[in-house]
This record gives sequence, C-alpha cells and structure tokens, in this order.
Amino acid sequence: MKKKIHVFAVIMTVVSMVMVSCTDDLHQTAGEYTFKTSGSVTLTSGDKSETLLLNNEIGSLSIINKNDKDGGIILTINSSYGPVQIATGRIEGKILLIDAYTRSLVCTELKSQILQPDVVKMTFDDVDVTGIGERYDDTIIFTWTYEGVSTDGTVTLKGTNIKTIATRK
Repeated sequence: MKKKIHVFAVIMTVVSMVMVSCTDDLHQTAGEYTFKTSGSVTLTSGDKSETLLLNNEIGSLSIINKNDKDGGIILTINSSYGPVQIATGRIEGKILLIDAYTRSLVCTELKSQILQPDVVKMTFDDVDVTGIGERYDDTIIFTWTYEGVSTDGTVTLKGTNIKTIATRK
C-alpha cells in the first residue's frame, strides 16, 4: 500500500511541475506586442509564375490566455491595413503553435506578367494561413505559410517564408 501511495505522489508531483511550467510560459508570452510582417508570395497562372514582395504590414498583436488546460491562446492581429485577424493556438514551452486560419490579401504587380495588362491588383479573399512562433524574451518570431486562389479563380498564391517580428510593448 505504501508503494502505491509513493508512486501516486511521484506522478502527481511530475504532473504539477508540467502544469506550472506551461502556465509560466503562457503568462510570460501573453500580452500586447507591436509587429511587422514581410515576405514574398508566388503567383501562378497556367504555365506562368512570378514572385512578388508583400506589402509590409505593421500593427498591434494581442496574445490572450484562453484559460484552458492546454495552454490555449487567442491572437488578435490589428494591422495598419485590412481587417482584424483572429487566430487560435497553444503554447508549448517557448513555441507558439498557431491553428490554421484564413485572411484576405491584395497583391500588386509593379510590372504586369501574370495579371491582365490593365489590372495590376489581385484580391485573394480566403488565403489559408498556417504558422509557428518562437519566443525569445520579449520578442516572438513567427514563420507563416500562405496559400490561396484569387477571387476570380484564375491565379494561385503561395508563400512559404513569411516572417512576423513581434516585440512586447
């Protein structure tokens, strides 16, 4: 009987330590940040493709504790242009695992290659975004992947190394 109690006590101690560690990481990460996002995407139409730089986005990012058992978080992203974005995810140590979400994006070509000569802007309403972040003290570096199809269905978009640098306010 003593051995069962001892094993139970050890298991409970380990579980408690893991829970405290997750809570500490969550509390150290939650808060208000400023951010800048940049990167490039490749547009493809038929057999033509072209890589474009994204317009840099700046704004504020809030990381909110969901107060669940899984280290759940909510990200609210308020950029200088475009609608507010909301994403969910969880924290595992210093890593932020962000659930897939959708956003809109407008791409502008400086020299039309894929888009029609009289059109240099293309709207993508449902761009699928996936990503991961890593916290370094008061800075989080996110790496995103964007994939989508233009609103008119003629052009596909893919970006695999889009970066956001978020710094605690």
